[in-house]
Amino acid sequence: MQKIKLSALALAFSLSVAMLAGCAKVEEDFIQREPQESEVIYDQSQENSELLLKYNTHKENSTLAFTTYEENEASDFEYEVKEKKIVINKYIGERDIVVIPANIEGMPVSEIADKAFENLNIRAVYIPDSVEKIGFAVFMGCTNISTLRLPVIGNGDGIDFGGYIFGANEYLENGLYVPGSLKMILLGKNVTSIPENSFFGFKSVEAFVLPEGIEKISNFAFNDCRSLVYVNFPDTLKSIGQYSFMNCQSLYTVEIPESVESIGLGAFMDCSAIRNMTLSFVGNTREENKFLGYIFGAEREEWNESFVPLTLANITLLGSCESIPESAFEDCVGLYSVTILEGVKSIGISAFEGCRSLVYLNIGASVTSIGEEAFEGCASLKEIKFSQNSRLEKISMQAFMGCKSLVEINLPSSVKRIESSAFYNCVALKKISADGLEHIGDSAFRNCNAISEVSGINKDCVTENGNSTLIAAIK
Repeated sequence: MQKIKLSALALAFSLSVAMLAGCAKVEEDFIQREPQESEVIYDQSQENSELLLKYNTHKENSTLAFTTYEENEASDFEYEVKEKKIVINKYIGERDIVVIPANIEGMPVSEIADKAFENLNIRAVYIPDSVEKIGFAVFMGCTNISTLRLPVIGNGDGIDFGGYIFGANEYLENGLYVPGSLKMILLGKNVTSIPENSFFGFKSVEAFVLPEGIEKISNFAFNDCRSLVYVNFPDTLKSIGQYSFMNCQSLYTVEIPESVESIGLGAFMDCSAIRNMTLSFVGNTREENKFLGYIFGAEREEWNESFVPLTLANITLLGSCESIPESAFEDCVGLYSVTILEGVKSIGISAFEGCRSLVYLNIGASVTSIGEEAFEGCASLKEIKFSQNSRLEKISMQAFMGCKSLVEINLPSSVKRIESSAFYNCVALKKISADGLEHIGDSAFRNCNAISEVSGINKDCVTENGNSTLIAAIK
């Protein structure tokens, strides 16, 4: 099993943050935790209204920011010409929302000098993509600034941590210099990679807007952005680094596109408010560490329960996932709904076993098989939806065993086999509808004593052992 490989400083820091946030102990080179109230079934039916409002607001503003503001006049700046390029030395205008022009006197604006906006009462600044270099402490003392559009990270000339433009001398000082008023940062189209620790400790920022064309988010890039609610993941993104969003305690929704090829260990560790995730694979790649807990810091699949946050309610699996791996979501006890989109072909053994809060399950048309024990012990499961053109052929042994809240099953006509104990101990099950079944195995419906209405099932396809209630209800 892969071990955590960090520099001594980064490891010490990450562990101290984790412990302060409620992590347990370090043992045998692994970060470990105690189980999270394992016997409780979590009610995820209510949204966090405050975070949802912030998420929706920032998502809308991410496409609207600066769109209604015209460029400032050249007379609003003190500037000079160097090698046929413009260097802005100071802002002298009166507008508190500043849109720096890309060209002045027919020459590109390429640099913002040190302290050009120092101590000014400004609320937002748009810096165009023509700017290649931003000086030291450009926005130092701008205590009312809320929105920034940046074409480079750091100064664009070798210094790659965001706090530099506020006066920080190293990334560990970001939190000391970044003003608490700063809520949104938009990155320009020239940013294709976010370096390590770039925005570490930007504790007030609630939204980062990433550009199309970005390919890499490096290790620790957004670590400890505690107010971060919204971040988009463009469909050009290929990799998300280790601990990149660690301790982003307000992050609400994560939609990872199909373009992503790898997600590092603990990328979303201690994202303790996360509610919704869209994934194109489970683990860190399509081939390795194929369990959900990995991206939350777990190095073993049996640690899902201890690392996957209880707030994570809704999972959507994109079609490129193809196959849901064995035990991928086992004991993710907070999950409330799972949507499996067209393209996924199989659900692996024990894939969702022990997901005790799971209520809603939507299975796409391309799924042909549900593995053994796939949903065993999902005691809250009430509704299973199959696509009208479903190609599901088989429900394996114990697949839905112990789903005590399941009242009704409407199986697609494509299903030919229900294997033994598939619905064992589904004690609330009353109604079954199926058309096309050729085999129902031993004890498939044992202890399903509430069954009273059955349609589309022929007695000849039912084995008598353990299915007496089902047989009695078939007319």
